[in-house]
Amino acid sequence: MGPGNSLFTPIEVAIKVALKQDPATLRRLARLDAKVLQVKIKAPALELFVFPVSDGIEFSSAWEDQIDCTVEGGAADFLEVLLDEQKTFGSGIELSGDSQVAIDLKNCLQKLDIDWEGLLADQIGDLAAHQFAEIFRAGRGYLQKSSDNLLDDLSDYLHEEVRVLPGKVELEQFNQRVDDLRLQVDRLQARVQKLES
Repeated sequence: MGPGNSLFTPIEVAIKVALKQDPATLRRLARLDAKVLQVKIKAPALELFVFPVSDGIEFSSAWEDQIDCTVEGGAADFLEVLLDEQKTFGSGIELSGDSQVAIDLKNCLQKLDIDWEGLLADQIGDLAAHQFAEIFRAGRGYLQKSSDNLLDDLSDYLHEEVRVLPGKVELEQFNQRVDDLRLQVDRLQARVQKLES
């Protein structure tokens, strides 16, 4: 569909090979045939157009016709969304137009078993691709650890410092008192019913 660009040929071939092994994803991708997705990467500055076709995905650096959806963000944001199935478009990435096109395409790409680091290595070299992948993995690990630590610290602060939330022991004691009260109410209710009869 789109004008070819030799820079993207290895990626297009890798996607087509992976799709041959995954007919279900190929069928889902075929539903996007004739859609055009514009991708604007802010850092490093890059604009490309993505064309889902019946047997794969084509890329181009130029397109003058209608665009169904535009996705804009940093390279690291795109990589994180592409590699993490739990991550959705949102933080760091802006969508305009028919966002379902971007979501469906992301889901299709995530189902494929593609060595993205290897493809990147073909374009920028093995060492640079490996370092970029390591930085990304380390960054994801750091963000996850930081997020976990922040939640733990927040929980401690709310329980211990400002005492907005009860501690675990206090909560267990409260639950035990509620259970005891419930038991006493049940016994009292049984006595009342016995007296009434």
